[in-house]
Amino acid sequence: EDYYKLLGVPRNADEKTIKKAFKKLSLKYHPDKNKENKKEAEQMFMKIANAYEVLTDAEKRKIYDQYGEEGLKNGGHQQQQHQGNFDDIFSQFFGGGGGGFQFNFGQGGGRQQHFHFQQGGHQQAHQEPKAAPFYENTDVYNLDFGSLKNLYRRNEIWMVEFYSLKSKACEELKDEWINMANKLYGIIKVAGVNCDDEEELCEEYDVKHHPTIIYFPDNTALNYEVYKGPKTYQAMSDFAVARMQSFVRIVNLKNINSFFEEEPEQAKVILFTNKKSTPPLLKALSKEFKGKVIFGEIRSSEAELVSRYNIKEFPTIIGLSEENEKERYSGEYKRDLLERWIRGFMYNNRSQGTKVRELTRILNIGGKCSSGSSNFCFLWFIQKSDDKQKEILKTLAQTFENDPIEFYWVDKSRYPGFVIEFEGDIVAYKPKRKRYVKIDCDMDVKCLTDQLSNILSGGGDMKKLDVTPELLETKREL
Repeated sequence: EDYYKLLGVPRNADEKTIKKAFKKLSLKYHPDKNKENKKEAEQMFMKIANAYEVLTDAEKRKIYDQYGEEGLKNGGHQQQQHQGNFDDIFSQFFGGGGGGFQFNFGQGGGRQQHFHFQQGGHQQAHQEPKAAPFYENTDVYNLDFGSLKNLYRRNEIWMVEFYSLKSKACEELKDEWINMANKLYGIIKVAGVNCDDEEELCEEYDVKHHPTIIYFPDNTALNYEVYKGPKTYQAMSDFAVARMQSFVRIVNLKNINSFFEEEPEQAKVILFTNKKSTPPLLKALSKEFKGKVIFGEIRSSEAELVSRYNIKEFPTIIGLSEENEKERYSGEYKRDLLERWIRGFMYNNRSQGTKVRELTRILNIGGKCSSGSSNFCFLWFIQKSDDKQKEILKTLAQTFENDPIEFYWVDKSRYPGFVIEFEGDIVAYKPKRKRYVKIDCDMDVKCLTDQLSNILSGGGDMKKLDVTPELLETKREL
């Protein structure tokens, strides 16, 4: 293998040229950029790493130039066999530091040697002191070759400033950038790349002037975008926050019932706020807990809901089960603290056994007691909310929690067209077969238990329906 050709450098290339070529090729063959050909990319990186190792070692290079690869083997210079996963090997070459180029090569007997290359300098046995990072001791993330995989594997928005210590404009932006990193910490990743040290990384993103700010979306399949707006905290943060995914639902008096009815198994968390836009922290949490928690937002103008939940100040966050408040958040509005509270709330309010709830159109459309349901549905048609009937339903649900039956009550006045298709006030309904059994027990728990046991065992007088009844809500006339 021709190492010079492999790295794309002339035979008289100096160390700086070789290093630059190696870093560019390392970017090209990074496995996170070659997900469809990851194995081939890793193998190619191993080749260029071996070539780099030889051509930056004066003694090995001299032997290679005279005798080629065979000369290295015959001269006792065993080439490095890099082991471990790609991340480990890549980190050996591009450690986590900013500035300078570091790597470790294993020697015989398990001994390791550490090298550090300065820009255009010579190989040294120890790393020389370097200037402190531009954003040291701030919330700005230092992005370099060693931490590049975190950008490639992101699941949040990144705003990255490509800067130079020689630029006055970068110095003027510094405070605004630190402020944005501080206020959006845990919500949007605010990072910086020192183009004086990471020249190849800046060339990769075609950075021509400093500062250049690039927005990277949370979806790695989408392209990045150069930010061209005003370089103020407000303008830059507004730009990034507007591009965040949000799964927060605006809740009001008209839709609060459907908010609770949708996905009844999922926990509900509501923010009461006097702001006109959804806070970025809530957007971030809604994405983090998607599929596990449904987030709602109620504005202070919803006076009736504010009063119903006894909200005295804004913002206030509460966790709810069905329509009843279970827990009120009292900590600081920081992502890690809120995440911990939400996880605890989810754990403490997990559904225990079979749930008893009102059968509504939204639940029915979502698959509950629908034409595709093979389980029985125990339906109790009631005229108005009756706590005694609901308690009986809960008792029955606990008794039959391991049986193929779900328990609901149906509001007669809300869905009269559905109720009229059945005989009696209590039925065991099998939607898939369009059949049901009328149960005559009224409030007698023992009678209900006995009849249900018989029905689940295959007994009971099954009645057939001509069509699958629909839960269509009757509109009340004004």
